[in-house]
Amino acid sequence: MTSDMLLVYEMLVDDILESEEGIELLSENKLWVKGVKTKWDPPKGFFTQSASKIVSGLMSASKDKKQAMSRLNFYINRAGKSLSTEDKSRLEKAKDLLSKK
Repeated sequence: MTSDMLLVYEMLVDDILESEEGIELLSENKLWVKGVKTKWDPPKGFFTQSASKIVSGLMSASKDKKQAMSRLNFYINRAGKSLSTEDKSRLEKAKDLLSKK
């Protein structure tokens, strides 16, 4: 894992640790995301930006819309239940914006 990916992973783990289910998953070592390797490492705080900035950043870092959507879905799926309602809403808005490009 690169240092940027470790930062993303640490942010996800921090979010997961805020829930009882997350603590149970960590203690049982069931987090499958640990073994996932990617070629793209988003900058720290990338997914906390506005939906339009997320879309713009994903499009500039991706070869096409399909890859950009895959990267967004990858993050959403890894964050899972640890996403706040506000975060999930912003990321879903980014998905909608991305699909209209």
